[in-house]
Amino acid sequence: MRYSGLASLLLLLLAGCATPPAENKMSVARETEAGQEKVTSPPCPSVSNRPLRRTRAIDDHIVRVSPDGLMVDPEQAGRPLDQTQAQQGFQHMLCEATRLAEHHGGDRPRLLVYVHGGLNSYQHSDQKVHDGLAWRIMNDLQDWHYPIFISWKSDALSTWGEHILRLREGKKAGAVVGAASAPFILVADIATTLGRFPATVYYQLSNEKDRAASRGVLMPSRALSGSWKTANHNFCGENACANPGTLRYQGEQSGLTANLSRYKTSFLNSTGRGSAQIATVPLRYTVGSLWHSAVSASAWDVMKRRTQTQFFPASDFDGRWQPRDLKPVPGGHLFTMLLAHARSRPGAQPDLTLVGHSMGTLVINRALERFRDQWAATDLIDNLVYMAAAASIEDSLNALAPILADAPRPGETPVNFYNLTLNRVAEVSEMHYGGIIPTGSLLVSIDQHHERPEHALRRTFGSEVNVLSSIQIVDQALRHSRGDLVFKAFDRQVGAPPSSHGDFGDIPFWRQETWRLSQQP
Repeated sequence: MRYSGLASLLLLLLAGCATPPAENKMSVARETEAGQEKVTSPPCPSVSNRPLRRTRAIDDHIVRVSPDGLMVDPEQAGRPLDQTQAQQGFQHMLCEATRLAEHHGGDRPRLLVYVHGGLNSYQHSDQKVHDGLAWRIMNDLQDWHYPIFISWKSDALSTWGEHILRLREGKKAGAVVGAASAPFILVADIATTLGRFPATVYYQLSNEKDRAASRGVLMPSRALSGSWKTANHNFCGENACANPGTLRYQGEQSGLTANLSRYKTSFLNSTGRGSAQIATVPLRYTVGSLWHSAVSASAWDVMKRRTQTQFFPASDFDGRWQPRDLKPVPGGHLFTMLLAHARSRPGAQPDLTLVGHSMGTLVINRALERFRDQWAATDLIDNLVYMAAAASIEDSLNALAPILADAPRPGETPVNFYNLTLNRVAEVSEMHYGGIIPTGSLLVSIDQHHERPEHALRRTFGSEVNVLSSIQIVDQALRHSRGDLVFKAFDRQVGAPPSSHGDFGDIPFWRQETWRLSQQP
């Protein structure tokens, strides 16, 4: 009884993490066609009358999305916003963006919408504003933008808790049904963990082998996995890739350009990391592998769901969450408002750059597909930037191809696309918690442990190996693209980010020089 009571307490705590109490009363938030509502833009105060504030507030830059997919107050994350409240917040951001353009002498606002990836809390996004990132982007004399951060709850505890206690057959269950069925789901997770354990160990060994073979340590390069060999062959032919940093790939059917990155390290760094990995082998191949086999995989599934609920909230499918006094909007309503604003100002709409990191690219893919006709009608997007994309190659190509092929109107520019990746060796050798968790970035975990793709095109789009081994197919799929088409892999250098999956948020991701390949290899 003592242990059952403790287990019940743990489940109740997880329930609180999975669904905050205020989110139990949510209404239907179905979206109409983008751009149909009327947009009124009140006059904004001039910079000369009220200078831009260096200290930025949360509501200046944050669009908050609840786990159920609804747009909520950024200061009170449990309170959903209705269409009027969402529009007021959006108009405030537009005014600030207009004043920023005036400050820099620009003729129109330049907006940058950034969507973060998985394993992030609301506090992570807020910290970007509090730490001054928003101001640094605004005050960049070379590439200034007005940043808008889409903040969605994707931390491991709340996602796994929702899996255990609330989600059943793709829908949100009531608290009683969820708690009553939780033991069955938990037992299934334990059984799945044990069943997947041998495969988890095998993939971990495969990572160790590719890392050693890529560096020529202990085994020859011919021991590399087939996708690594194909990637090298696409660049180097039958020759060994002796000096990869000098190589460029030029698409035969599109304007695609890509590079093969270099891995650089010091003896001290390599020795230290190698020693840590050897010392943690017992834990990595037992406790760490068991964690990867099911718990993190279940959390990943819920994170994927939350990228979808931003456009089709849980309340669209179950009227139990619908109060009588509020009709909220989904998180994806931001794109509806952007498109409506562009339609109200033909020829004078803002410049727009969409940046997605990791799972943020799943959100952008869905936005591109959801509003495909409206994007074409407005020519609103200028740049699409994917950083370490967790979205699959197949889904990304399906979402991107129509947008990149759209013919711009006179005076408008075509859409540019930039796909940024880590060095392939850094990808498989990334360490977590001192080496206790299986090595490899989140993308490696997705491909090997969470998704188990049945086809190469369903592997992640943000991996250098995945992209380069499929480069000819990517080239063919994007053959009608009209703007820049750049696939850039960063060299791995000690002390120079990005050297791990999470580093992309620490580089100047808003600058064009970050997206482009250098002129001289």
